[in-house]
Amino acid sequence: MKNKLLISICAAILGLTPLPVTAQSGSPARVVKNFYTWYIGETDLERDAFTQDRRTLKKYVTARFIKKIERDEKHGDSLDILMPTREWSSGFVRSMKISKVVVGGHAATAHVAFGDYPQVDLTLVKESGVWKINGVRNTSPPPYH
Repeated sequence: MKNKLLISICAAILGLTPLPVTAQSGSPARVVKNFYTWYIGETDLERDAFTQDRRTLKKYVTARFIKKIERDEKHGDSLDILMPTREWSSGFVRSMKISKVVVGGHAATAHVAFGDYPQVDLTLVKESGVWKINGVRNTSPPPYH
């Protein structure tokens, strides 16, 4: 009985925890979901993905886009382009809806809404057979944009 309980608990934990190594595989929608699950979790733990887990960040985001984000931040852009919100909520993962996924060759686009706000349009590219985020545009409705 104790073994079954332990196995159930372990399965629940593994099922709720994104695994970055396998997150790269699959469709653009799967990559987006796994990325935001990981990224929101890091932020909830007050960890900076750019400095404290850059290795995982690079599994989801192109090097070109990481450099652009860092360059923009040096020039005073304070809003997180990956998650453009000033009203943080750990409930963003539960409210995440991915839609309008369009794949064309080695490029894809997707819309992600975390409830009414924030909302983003993503551009992804396929690098060495792996889908990665290559651009994010804030599409939140006013007054959030």
